Amino acid sequence: MKEMAGKHLVLHFDGKILKHIEEESKQSTSTDRIAISVTSPEFGDRDDILLGVVPCESGKSADCALCIQNLCEYFDVCDGIFAICADTTAANTGRNNGTIVILAQVLQKPFLWLLCRHHISELTIKACYQAVTGEKTVGPSRKMFIDIKKDWTEKYHPVLSAQGVTAHFKKIDESALQVGSELHRIYLESKSFISYALEPEVFPRGDYKHLV
Repeated sequence: MKEMAGKHLVLHFDGKILKHIEEESKQSTSTDRIAISVTSPEFGDRDDILLGVVPCESGKSADCALCIQNLCEYFDVCDGIFAICADTTAANTGRNNGTIVILAQVLQKPFLWLLCRHHISELTIKACYQAVTGEKTVGPSRKMFIDIKKDWTEKYHPVLSAQGVTAHFKKIDESALQVGSELHRIYLESKSFISYALEPEVFPRGDYKHLV
C-alpha cells in the first residue's frame, strides 16, 4: 500500500479467541485470531492501517510471530517497522521466547518496545489485589473489578465530571504540617510535581490532565 511505503512504522498486535462458524459443517467453534495494524508519525491525519485480523494456530508466541511475519511480508512493510506496541503478557514480552523477541530474531532487527500502558497498570492491580486478598487473579472478570467499573461509569465519573465539583474536595491545610517532617516533604514533592504536570504540553492527553 502506498500509504506505508518508505515510512517509519509502529506495529500493533493483539490476540483474542473468537467464535467461528465452519463453512462445511456449519458448526460453531472457537479459534485464535490476531489483529495486526500499523501506525506512523508520518501518516498525518490517519490514525492507523489495519493489515488484517487473521486466524492463528494458537496463542503461543511462535505461532503469533509467524502470523505477524507472514502479514508484514505480504504487505512488504518489514523494513519500515521500528517499534512494536503490544500488551504485557509473558507470551508477548518473554525475554527468551516472547513474540517480540522471536520477531526481532526472524526479521534480524531490534525494535523499540512500546508496551500498552493499560496492561502495565494491570500488573500493579494484580499485585495489589493479591497482597490484600491473598488470591491470584488471571483476568479482569473478578466481581470486584466489574463492580468498580460499573460504579465508576454510573456514579463517580458523572460526579467528578460535573462543573465546580473540585471545590468540594477535601484539601490539605499546608500550615498544619510540621515543617521538615516526612509528610511535609512528600506534600511539597507532590505539589511541585502537580504544578509542573499542569503546564502546557507536559501531558497533552486530556485524560492525563483530568487525572492531575
